[in-house]
Amino acid sequence: MSIPRPCMQCDDPPCVLVCPANATYKGEDGVVVINKDRCIGCRYCITACPYGARSFDFGETYEDEMVGFNELQVDEWGTEFGERGGVWSPPVGQVRKCTFCAHRIPRGEEPACVETCIGDARYFGDLNDPNSVVTKFAADPRAFRLKEESGTNPSVYYLR
Repeated sequence: MSIPRPCMQCDDPPCVLVCPANATYKGEDGVVVINKDRCIGCRYCITACPYGARSFDFGETYEDEMVGFNELQVDEWGTEFGERGGVWSPPVGQVRKCTFCAHRIPRGEEPACVETCIGDARYFGDLNDPNSVVTKFAADPRAFRLKEESGTNPSVYYLR
């Protein structure tokens, strides 16, 4: 069985505890994020994560290997979406991880992986809301979480 492994957005994230620069933290919405201005690239968080959900950006690219990498890829290319907090630059020399597209959530949007999943196999929502679809899926007898024994209390659920 193939299981996608984004960051599990743990309730008790070990990556936060080991970060000497306090770059990794849990936001008020429960999403574990990295402040790239604080990350020193020590990679302690990579070692602490029991899910292998973090990676280090060495600055390598595979654009040259991809045919047509610079061609139009999506319908929204060139569309003005308003202020997005300045110019984004890749965090070369720092750690990366899934943040459930934390920049989209305040705008009422779902993470890109949920929005673009052609099989409608991904759901996103508030586990504290008893009426949300994700809470109902999490209560399903087929639901399970990865490595629950690690004590991290992951927020990502899977259905068998």
